[in-house]
Amino acid sequence: MLHVCLYTRRGCAACDTVGPLLRELGAEFEFELEMVDIASDPGLKARFGCSVPVVTVDGGNRVAGRVTLDRLRQALARARQRRALAAASTSST
Repeated sequence: MLHVCLYTRRGCAACDTVGPLLRELGAEFEFELEMVDIASDPGLKARFGCSVPVVTVDGGNRVAGRVTLDRLRQALARARQRRALAAASTSST
């Protein structure tokens, strides 16, 4: 199962639009969603500042700025493909 992390903060209107997009993609992709409010961690607050929402898939495939359904779908598909390739190479050794 993929791990999706949505970095957000309270009062971020753009952040509020990402959750429904991810829920919509849940029918297409199997993933666990973690939502992190950057205000709860000074390090994350310093790292992201006002640059939220940010979505990461399996710790990579970062989607930031204007987060759209298509960009999220592409990130999830790349992560799923990377996992499939890794599993195939592991099983062939």
